[in-house]
Amino acid sequence: MKFFSWFFIFFLMLTFSCADKEKTIRKKDIIPQEDLIAILADIHITDGILNMPKNLNKYPGKDTLSNYNDIFFNHGYSREIFDKTLIYYSNNPDDFELIYEEVINNISTLESEISSQRFVIENDESSSNLWEDTMEWKLPQNGKRNKIAFSIPINKQGFYIIRVRIKMYKADASINPRLSAYFWYDDGTENGKKYNFPESKIKKEDTWRYYTISLKTTDPKITHLKGFLLNDDNTSTNWAKKAEIENISIQRQLAHEK
Repeated sequence: MKFFSWFFIFFLMLTFSCADKEKTIRKKDIIPQEDLIAILADIHITDGILNMPKNLNKYPGKDTLSNYNDIFFNHGYSREIFDKTLIYYSNNPDDFELIYEEVINNISTLESEISSQRFVIENDESSSNLWEDTMEWKLPQNGKRNKIAFSIPINKQGFYIIRVRIKMYKADASINPRLSAYFWYDDGTENGKKYNFPESKIKKEDTWRYYTISLKTTDPKITHLKGFLLNDDNTSTNWAKKAEIENISIQRQLAHEK
């Protein structure tokens, strides 16, 4: 696989250049597997997007290393800990192979989903982000138990991707905090018809992290995209959330007729 060859070369170069700097690295001091999978997937996607001719012309001064540094930062890590993580896995290649298989599976699933439906990103930049509400939230300042609900009218079939950067503090009292969403239309019942997105659990660790969920429309009767940026299962009123939110993005990719 082309991506495997590219990353394997990158991995070896980093290993040989840094191996003599740190002899022993403990697993507890590196990026957790779940986060590493997300970072590696973002590196692959970013590399592919920015190497498209139209983007190379649009961002001529953006070098590859800068792109990766942005990815590390968005996931709440530094370049140094990423380097240390790769050095660790250079001594544990079997573990790295398992992680890499998950990266490929995630990317392949997304690519197959989009390709099978012939989705393309809209060219109209004014509609590239469907989120039009406040871009930054701080809780409890903006509501002690605010789930940050949203309801966005949609009139086009496609693939919808919700991405948001969240820092949830350890002191947050939410039960089962998560990013959740669903497609909806009024079918005459009390709650209407819902098509739920896969949810993304939010970690309480005083660290900024990106969370992403996505789903394609399957019913032309759908009229709205609804959900909660900070959903929870709490039932009492004697508690409060403690979190910050920024960089909210809802993007739509449209399906072309074959």
